[in-house]
Amino acid sequence: VPGAPSISTNSYKICPGQSATLSASGSGNILWYLNGGYYTSGSSTSTTTSGTYYAVAQNVCGTSGGSGSIYIAPGNRLPASGTLTFSMINTALGRSATQANTTLSALIWAADSQVPKSTPHRISYFYNYCY
Repeated sequence: VPGAPSISTNSYKICPGQSATLSASGSGNILWYLNGGYYTSGSSTSTTTSGTYYAVAQNVCGTSGGSGSIYIAPGNRLPASGTLTFSMINTALGRSATQANTTLSALIWAADSQVPKSTPHRISYFYNYCY
């Protein structure tokens, strides 16, 4: 019977329109499970579905025990257009939604290392920010 495979992922969060790749090392045919149900087979798989993944290895002698599990969380996006509020931006930055800030520029300044941008301090870079 093969040993349990070792598994890894390139992302622990999936935002809308993105995917994560799960990889397994071990001998035999690798079977992937999502939230306890069969998902797919292969040494690696790409997914757009959040949830708990684990894998087993299978060969002619039997099926291994399960690997450790990996939880891939769903990501959220700020709206692509419309009004952004302090509450929404605070939540995206992992703060209390009601945390006080004196100016919107203070929020943008605090997010510089978290929000991709090509020009500093532009609120437009918050749109479609995944958190």
